[in-house]
Amino acid sequence: MSRFAASSPLVRKLSAVADLSNDEVARLEDLHRHPRTLPPGSELVAEGDRHEASMIVVEGWAYRYKVLSNGRQQVINFLLPGDIVGPFASVIDVADHSVAAITSLRIATFEPASILELFATCPRIGVLYGWAVGRDEAILSEQVVRVGRRSAFERTAHLLLELLRRLQHVNAAGVQSFELPLTQDLLADALGLSTVHVNRTLRRLRDEGLLVLSRGWVRIPDIERLQQAAEFTPDYLEQDSLPEETQAELDKL
Repeated sequence: MSRFAASSPLVRKLSAVADLSNDEVARLEDLHRHPRTLPPGSELVAEGDRHEASMIVVEGWAYRYKVLSNGRQQVINFLLPGDIVGPFASVIDVADHSVAAITSLRIATFEPASILELFATCPRIGVLYGWAVGRDEAILSEQVVRVGRRSAFERTAHLLLELLRRLQHVNAAGVQSFELPLTQDLLADALGLSTVHVNRTLRRLRDEGLLVLSRGWVRIPDIERLQQAAEFTPDYLEQDSLPEETQAELDKL
């Protein structure tokens, strides 16, 4: 078990690619000093509003989304423990999307000045913060391909496999199972499908023995088989070290 297993999810996430010092862990944990709990459905960020601060998801699920003028909604991404809400609040004034809580949500808020001061005094954390944002970009790239080119069957399976991997990285899922607090409406908005189509696709996954759904939990009996069916390659989620050149420079700090 990692020596950071009992740490905050952000520490667990960043420790996957770098050996954090005790001081770095303490500095990251300091960002979590004053967590607060929000009920399901709470709005964290409203599109068009000014960014006041960034937030770390400590516990629970949220989602990023945009709403069209006719009320149709597109889920951009799901935010899980260890993810950062508004990572660029220190440099971008206005939010280009909204964020809302799916479950009861524990979040820790930090002001732009505090993260800039942290980067200045602890540049290794600045690099790891950049890595985390870069991985978010990779997840968004997969979302574009998923919605734009994959079949309904592939989209659904691919998203579920992605969520499993992301949760495993912060010790929030088992080897084959995880809690899925998403309604079929939210899944539909994330996958660009109708709710009826999502229901039909989930039923097919169950009928083919690829998925077990029970009381808000998902179990994937044969991960390799589902990965093949979804054409899921987890490389974009599996980086376990920084590039050698970057690591060499960091070791000098």
